[in-house]
Amino acid sequence: MPAISTDLSSITFNSVQLDGIGSMSISMSAPPLEITQVGSANAYFIAGMMTTSISLDIYYSKAQHVQLTGSLLTGGTAAFSFTMESGDAISGTARVVGMDVVGSNQDIMRASVTLQVNGPITINGTQAYTGVNEA
Repeated sequence: MPAISTDLSSITFNSVQLDGIGSMSISMSAPPLEITQVGSANAYFIAGMMTTSISLDIYYSKAQHVQLTGSLLTGGTAAFSFTMESGDAISGTARVVGMDVVGSNQDIMRASVTLQVNGPITINGTQAYTGVNEA
């Protein structure tokens, strides 16, 4: 079976397809919480709260990335979706929490953007880690 390719992948934020994406990574973690009782011989753990963040490296253009800068400046959340050529998709709601724009004289502007996912995510139609107060 061939590996999934990122050719023809697309990323949308606030229903707008983002241009100039150099690379993207999604980090999902659920750090364990220790629940060991006093006097136990071994440690016991349960799954912790899931945290998901997205890192984008983009070829920056204010006009093309107004959705990202708007979220950063207002703190607002928006829907995101990453769809791979294979049809696999990851989606949810996030807010931009960091942006580093870098450029040198007469060079292409680049930016590293960090999005913090707010609430559950959906991976290929399966919603991950919902609690009693989440849809």
